[in-house]
Amino acid sequence: MLRQGVPRTVLDIFKPGDEVSRSGIYQVIHANQHAKPHEVTCVYSDRFPPCRDCRQDVRFVLMRGAQHVASHEHFK
Repeated sequence: MLRQGVPRTVLDIFKPGDEVSRSGIYQVIHANQHAKPHEVTCVYSDRFPPCRDCRQDVRFVLMRGAQHVASHEHFK
């Protein structure tokens, strides 16, 4: 898969327990495809959560980074 012309690497894929290094929209990919891929919003410094079904086998891929409103200079 490509994101803005840049090939995805292992560094772009996150697992439960990893710290969110950039707020944004992440695609969620579940093990054994028990759920279709979907998008969620994750916030900087939170931890990626486990899935209630596939637990630690879920993965998160950053699709589009975004700044959290609370950290934007116009909203401080």
